[in-house]
Amino acid sequence: MPTATATVDPERFTDFTLPAAGGGAVTFSELRGNVPLVVVFYRGYFCSICRIQIRELQAIYPQFQALGAEIVAISTDVQAEAEELVNTLEVEFPVLYDTDEAVSRAWRVFNLNSDGIAAPATFVFDASGDLIAQRIGSDAGDRPTAAETLEVIRQSLGGGVA
Repeated sequence: MPTATATVDPERFTDFTLPAAGGGAVTFSELRGNVPLVVVFYRGYFCSICRIQIRELQAIYPQFQALGAEIVAISTDVQAEAEELVNTLEVEFPVLYDTDEAVSRAWRVFNLNSDGIAAPATFVFDASGDLIAQRIGSDAGDRPTAAETLEVIRQSLGGGVA
């Protein structure tokens, strides 16, 4: 997973509050700078590769939690589809829906593949709130594995490969 560089535009990561599947809402600024944070944009419930990614993240979510890290997944799905994903895959981390595409557009991941949805993208922030790694997919399958993402968190905390 590529590490972030000084050329990253910090204005890209605007604050947001989005509704979460299952109720409530999540505000980016309440997490960023408080815990290591992974923000994953996925294409939508319909995307089988995305469901695999979310399932893999859920499978090792306890390892993220053990490091004090949080995962937030975002798509342009409507509420019913986001909730279906959460229920079907038994996802424990927040799955948010950006139905008006405002966050996907602000973070510059919307319609990159000319398909009218968010491109697969993963952004990793350390506990200080600094972007330490990012990957913006060029197609549906271009995304880091859950293990690669976990390793970025481990490295940011001074740990190595487990």
